[in-house]
Amino acid sequence: MGGARPKAASPSVPGLNPVHTKQRPPKS
Repeated sequence: MGGARPKAASPSVPGLNPVHTKQRPPKS
């Protein structure tokens, strides 16, 4: 799970973590 956290923080691959994107919206 720890590996998924850093990936979710990356705005470059928001599609890879749709669940995380919902929890943490983009800083746009």
